[in-house]
Amino acid sequence: MKKGGFTLIKILSFAIAFLIGPVSISYAQHSDIWLTLTDNQVTPTEINSETNSPTLVDLTTGKFLYPTTFGTPSNPEIPTTGDPGFQSSANTFDPGYMYYRAVGSLWFWNGQAWVNNVVDQERVKLRDVQYAYSFVTPDGVSSPVGAIDQIGGGGSVHQHINFYIENLGSANPATGAYMIDIELFVTNTIGGSLETHLSSDPVRIAFNYQMSETEFSVAINALTSPTEPEPVSVPMPNGALFLLAALLLIFGSFKNRRKTIVR
Repeated sequence: MKKGGFTLIKILSFAIAFLIGPVSISYAQHSDIWLTLTDNQVTPTEINSETNSPTLVDLTTGKFLYPTTFGTPSNPEIPTTGDPGFQSSANTFDPGYMYYRAVGSLWFWNGQAWVNNVVDQERVKLRDVQYAYSFVTPDGVSSPVGAIDQIGGGGSVHQHINFYIENLGSANPATGAYMIDIELFVTNTIGGSLETHLSSDPVRIAFNYQMSETEFSVAINALTSPTEPEPVSVPMPNGALFLLAALLLIFGSFKNRRKTIVR
């Protein structure tokens, strides 16, 4: 059975974000999705074993969040990446096969907010280790399930699949940040439907495509450090002010009169 609600790390993340507000952090370096088991459910670790720091949390949904970048430092225009990968410690899982399941739809950062539409006809494509493809668009997901790795007797996983950003309407995808949700689970046979380790709650992967590091940080901070709306000051009409003053005057006179009568 899946567990809902906020864990301690997520609650602390929300508290820190509320108290100190957005913080400028570099999200240029990726970190793999480290996995463990909680009551037989595949679960991302709250502390990343690569960075030894808390895993980011999208505080607007409570989902774990993994930023990464399409391309390479030497060629940022390449519309693909193998990050983040998937890892676990030894003796975490029973032997079997780890799969992803893409869920939800494609989100795009328009420079001000994350929205459920794209500039042209962009979509994110996932290629699993068997060279099968999944597609995520603003309208949803097609062919959602893909293989990640075979889990041997050592009970660990370490594998990378491929993610692509592509545009069905023209040669080049629009510059921006794109985000998808996936679940992770384990079966005992290739392509099996029986989950020997149950599906994780959805995790989010946010991809930077040709944005500056600063611009991408703004997009991620909108999720990890959401700001509260400014309180709105509603002006009181002059007539209402006059009525309020009159009521206060009447109440004050009544109170004084009552004291006089009592005495």
